[in-house]
Amino acid sequence: DLDLVARRIWRLLYAGPDEQWAGGDLIDHQCLLWAAAEAPEHLRERLARDAAALETRMAVKVATPAGLQVYRIAHLLDLASDLVAEQTPARPVDPARRLTAQGAAARTALTDGRRELLRTLDAESSAAEREVAAALRMLEQDLQRDVKRFLERHREELSEPARVRSLVGSCVDRGIQRWAATTGPGLRARAARIDFAVCELFHRLDEALRGCGATPECLGAVPTVSLDGALMASTNSSAGPVAPGRSPGMAAEVVVGGVLGAAAGAVLTSGLGTVLGAGVGAAAGGMLRHVQAEQQLVRATAYGQDAVRKRVAGLTQLVPGAVRREVGALRRTVEQTLDRAGRELDALCPPQDRGEDMPEAGHTAGPGVTVEATAELDALRHRLAAVRI
Repeated sequence: DLDLVARRIWRLLYAGPDEQWAGGDLIDHQCLLWAAAEAPEHLRERLARDAAALETRMAVKVATPAGLQVYRIAHLLDLASDLVAEQTPARPVDPARRLTAQGAAARTALTDGRRELLRTLDAESSAAEREVAAALRMLEQDLQRDVKRFLERHREELSEPARVRSLVGSCVDRGIQRWAATTGPGLRARAARIDFAVCELFHRLDEALRGCGATPECLGAVPTVSLDGALMASTNSSAGPVAPGRSPGMAAEVVVGGVLGAAAGAVLTSGLGTVLGAGVGAAAGGMLRHVQAEQQLVRATAYGQDAVRKRVAGLTQLVPGAVRREVGALRRTVEQTLDRAGRELDALCPPQDRGEDMPEAGHTAGPGVTVEATAELDALRHRLAAVRI
């Protein structure tokens, strides 16, 4: 079971398009096994090894990137400004300037939110397609194995092509239904993350636009996405063509066996008697039926494996394409809504020249130490902005 889980994790996260699992240890990919409760005896050594590897990795010192240091400094400056603002006497704000600042903040939220959401849509859509592709590769391997075993259990029913098609179809349909049941939750989880990101963006923009005088819920209803709709369609069976060559059928096997038996009996009647000849004839007929049954199994298995390849190839086109269409439709709806919000924002708060359309830097301070603190913080911000990373 552990090897099966490792193979599936490797195929989902690390395997290339045509790469096959050849065994190995997932610790080479920084993928570790852990357990929150008491583990079985046969897993304890593996868990202890992976826990030690995790402790070693966490103990390694990582150099902080310069860009992260800049964000940390900017955050500390903001915290300092908040402390200064608590000691700063309030000053009446010009309504026109306040509206201009609110418009600038709303435009920033609109631009940043659009960029962040589109990046989320692209990332989740690509991840969903990779997840489906990996699951379909595993599905094909599993179905190839299952069809062969299923037909071996029904080898006595393979004399008619119609029955072979029925057996193969039922086996493949059940396998695809199981695949859809296990793949659906992952796609629904990704759709939920996309819906949450869209809802959060619409909520932030709605508040920003209302601050500029827009009516509540001016953005309209929040659009949603469904990524597992194609899985339901994939469970519909599709009959494939009959494999070349028609099985002669059980009746033909009996006739041919009887003919061979009679011929063998005629040859042996003069020396050993009719009873022995009939026995040899029955044995020859039984041997022929066994050989033909094996041939039918080989042909039925080839037909079944070809049907699996065709069915999975169809799913490979259907499901990822449906995911792309669903995300693309959501993307178009969101962009149209954001474009409409931008036009409404321009009507409520016309953009000003650069400098007038931005909030006033720093906090306005009264006499004393707050004036000096504000000036020093503003100077530090200017120095930080001049740093080249």
